[in-house]
Amino acid sequence: VGYLQVPNTTIDDAVVQGTDNSYYLRRSIYGYYSYSGCYFVDYECDLSKPSQNTVIYGHNLMDSSRLFGQLTRFKSLSFYKSTPVITFDTLQEQMKWKVFAVFQTNNDAEDGVLFNFRRADFASQEDFLYFIERVRRRALLNIPVDVQENDRILTLVTCDYDINNDWRLVVMARLIRPGESDEVDVESATINSNPLYPEGWYRRKGGTRPSYPDE
Repeated sequence: VGYLQVPNTTIDDAVVQGTDNSYYLRRSIYGYYSYSGCYFVDYECDLSKPSQNTVIYGHNLMDSSRLFGQLTRFKSLSFYKSTPVITFDTLQEQMKWKVFAVFQTNNDAEDGVLFNFRRADFASQEDFLYFIERVRRRALLNIPVDVQENDRILTLVTCDYDINNDWRLVVMARLIRPGESDEVDVESATINSNPLYPEGWYRRKGGTRPSYPDE
């Protein structure tokens, strides 16, 4: 259904989509068994419509040199500065996307309330912008890329092992608008000194959780 490229990595391959999120978990793009699986779009995303948020999964085999394990490099400000734009094309469109958020979150309710970053579509423009606001609270980096109510976003998801095997690393990017430059003022990007983590993070690693009345 598409093709994904992330500069400065070996992520440069076809992307598939199944009727559920388990079929390609341990299969190649040709449907044969493969422990490392392949890159696949969440089955709830509609690429022809298209959905406002396209979600792509890939394995992190605890090896930052292969597959989506390479996305862990986006935790580093210097790596982000070298790689602010990624490419994801579909059968309908050729597209570039500006990375605007990188965050870690739980996939198990024992570590706190689950943040649903997998949402494909939104009830209203206000609903979408509120979602983006909640993403920014969690972001490890302060990135100077705006997101407006009608923008489309791309969400790359893999496992994160900073806490346990059931956490996720999420990299989000915003589609470059028609006529917009693909340049980003990366020198204005900074480290977020106090991102919002799930409760399990603070139980294990300490620190003070920032307070938001709606979180």
